[in-house]
Parts: sequence; structure tokens; C-alpha cells
Amino acid sequence: MVGHGVDARAAGWAAEHDRQLRSRGLRGRGDVLGREDLPTERAGPLCGAFPPDEPGQYVCPDPGGFHGLDPDRLIAAQRARCAELGTPADWYLPDGLAPGVPERLRAAGIAAREEDRESVMIGRTADVLAAGAALPSLPGGVRLRETAAPDDFARVRDLAEATRGGGREWVPRALARWAEDADDPCVTVVAEAPDGEIVATAWVRFHTGTAFASLWGSSTLGPWRGRGLYRTLVAYRAALADGRGHPFLYAEALRTSSPILAALGLAPGRTQTPYRFNSPADSGTWG
Repeated sequence: MVGHGVDARAAGWAAEHDRQLRSRGLRGRGDVLGREDLPTERAGPLCGAFPPDEPGQYVCPDPGGFHGLDPDRLIAAQRARCAELGTPADWYLPDGLAPGVPERLRAAGIAAREEDRESVMIGRTADVLAAGAALPSLPGGVRLRETAAPDDFARVRDLAEATRGGGREWVPRALARWAEDADDPCVTVVAEAPDGEIVATAWVRFHTGTAFASLWGSSTLGPWRGRGLYRTLVAYRAALADGRGHPFLYAEALRTSSPILAALGLAPGRTQTPYRFNSPADSGTWG
């Protein structure tokens, strides 16, 4: 089912992304949350992850395994598991995956965080490179550089906390580990002002043995927003992906960045909405 402004061709690419990467863990993305040995568990088509340094869990349905199952039973099992753990959870549900499930979630008192709906943006690396070739020069003497330095990883964490909020102590450890990952190696890119301040950052992961590279972690300081740094970081990482033989790029984007990615050649393959399970009252175990 294609809806919510989803591009039919990109939807096919999204399905192929899932097929190629699903074996790599939570929603087929490896340890994208940045925690080494992140505890996970399966319950039918659901994969749950439990960050030890956060009060909650993430639950992602498997896009290929949801059909034919009883959604009310899955919802009841989710609530029971949350009650057992004494923690809230965010369930990231691909829109249109299972008709009727959003209505059942709302009826069960589980709220959609509409403001945090994401678009899975996918496109051809070559198209992004062509769009990037027309971008203007970086502003104010800013330069891009790749880094694997621990000091820079700490500065990336500080920038992410300043722009996105929340605790991100895991970032330096994750970036260092990913840089050496044979399956999904990572390159971190920073935009540095002439005075040495890092004013924007992002990273890219190259999914070895697949057609895809994925874009993550974009952060830009407030005074530098709207000056083309995000677009240029996307184009730069597209060039890296092209050099490693990945013909497609994958990104999960909020509505603030989706239009920029669309202008660079990516299209929405699906949308996904997080649902927050708060103060579960039921008890029991996964069904």
C-alpha cells in the first residue's frame, strides 16, 4: 500500500533495502542506536531494543512479517511487556503497513507522536551527486573534513546535545566502533569554521554487500542553519558512497529535512509514526 505522499518507485527501493539489510538487527539497520551489545528481543514481527541508559525501549515491526497476525493481540502483548519492565516504549510503525492498527493503538490509549513522523527517503546516489554539483560554495570559509579523532567525536557529541537535546554520551563510543565495523563501516564528516569551531556534522554508514549507504546524525548550530551546510554534507556523503560502490542512499528524515533531501533527488519510500506507550497498566509477558 502506497500512501502519505509516498513515491511508488521509492517504495520499491525501501522494500529492497529491508530485504538486503533485515538480517543486521533492529529494523535491518544494525546497532544504529549506538549501543554496543544492545539488549534486544523478538516477539513475532516485533523487534524490541532496550537502551540501558534510557528509561524506555524501542519497538519496530518487521515490514515483511506483520500480515495475517492479530493486531489486538500484539498491542496487548506490548502493553504487558511494558508493564512487566515498568517502562514506557516507542513503537515505530510504518504507515500503511497494517490497516486498522493505528486506530486500534489509539483506542488502547496509545498516542501517536505526529510531530515526530519520519519519511524514509531513498534515492539514487548518482542523482544526489548531480544535484550536489550545482550547490554553491560553503559559506564563510567553512571546510569539510573527515575525522576519526576521539577529540572530534566528543565535539560531535557536544554539538548533537546542543542542537537536538538529550543525553548522547554514547556518540563517541559508537562512532569509534562503527569506523572499524567490517559490515557497516562509518565515516564521520564535520564542517569546521575558520576559527576551528565545528558548526555542523553528519555521518554515513556503508552497508557492505548491499546496494545501500545510509545517512545519519546531521546537526547544525543555529546561527549556521539555512546556509547550505546540510545540503553540502548530503552531497559529500553521496560522493563517498559512490566511491564505495553503493548506488542507493537511505535516510530517515523529519519534516524539517525531508524537503531538502527531496530537492537533492531522494524520495519518500514510506513514512513511519512513533507511538508512545505510557504508564502501561497491564501485566504479563510477550505473547
